[in-house]
Amino acid sequence: MLNDFLGFRILCNTLEDVYQIAEIVKSNKRFTLIKEQDFNKKPKETGYRALHLDLEYERYWEDDEKVKVPIELQIKTHLQHAWSEITHDESYKPTNDSLNNEWEQKYSKHMADLLDQLDSMAKTIRDQRVKFIPPPKELDSDKLINQNTLSYKINELRKDQLTQQEMSLCITRLKELNFENLLEVNELLTDEQIEDSIKKYKEELKDNSNVKTFEILFYGSLLKKSNREKFEKELSHDYGFVEERCEDCGSKLTKEDYDFILNNTDGTDFYCKDHRRIHYDRTCLKCGKLTKREYCINCEAELDKF
Repeated sequence: MLNDFLGFRILCNTLEDVYQIAEIVKSNKRFTLIKEQDFNKKPKETGYRALHLDLEYERYWEDDEKVKVPIELQIKTHLQHAWSEITHDESYKPTNDSLNNEWEQKYSKHMADLLDQLDSMAKTIRDQRVKFIPPPKELDSDKLINQNTLSYKINELRKDQLTQQEMSLCITRLKELNFENLLEVNELLTDEQIEDSIKKYKEELKDNSNVKTFEILFYGSLLKKSNREKFEKELSHDYGFVEERCEDCGSKLTKEDYDFILNNTDGTDFYCKDHRRIHYDRTCLKCGKLTKREYCINCEAELDKF
């Protein structure tokens, strides 16, 4: 039986990445896991380390026949790959002819063990970088706002992090609104009324999730500077809503609701998805659009000409 029709190798920065990528692959519906060999937990006698996945990949040929292609996937760190390149180790062989004497085997295994320790150090560096943000040298009320000081303040007050894009947007917004120092940012991030206002408005937009740090800085800063109108306009727009409201329930219309009214009805009144069918309960006899009468407003106007 053919074990692997295709072979692939994925190289990662840390051992943590190895297992995260393996989970992503195994969760894909196209792949069926046949066998998993973890040579990180139980290295070979040579010192070889890696994670091997024997998989079947499901796909269709041109005649729509479903086939399963056997694949071997090796997932390893850059250091593990470097060891294989240096020792010319072939993971699928039970023995390695190049390691033909005892001292060479010993040195090769010792090298693998040292590199494994370096992989552990790489993971430690990654963990430290992600979990801890070094405080700036100064942290007083007149400290200017920048990426380092804002990151530290967010981590201190909310144990949270922003993406690079979110950080850039927030810094730009704070500068536009004349937030001059970290003391003002501190007041914004700890203002429960601001957070409560954002949550209530999100609920109006049918989002019951908790308020994120990004939302407090980007949208809440508008409330802090007494710009409620712009706050509502920006947040509703980013959530896919338009200015018009349903004439029955008063809720904001989504872009989908708005486009439906414009494209499928005579466009005289605006209703949300739950109420539009109640009012637009007829079809225009001439153009086929939904209306409240036998002919839509546009077609009635044309009929009046004759």
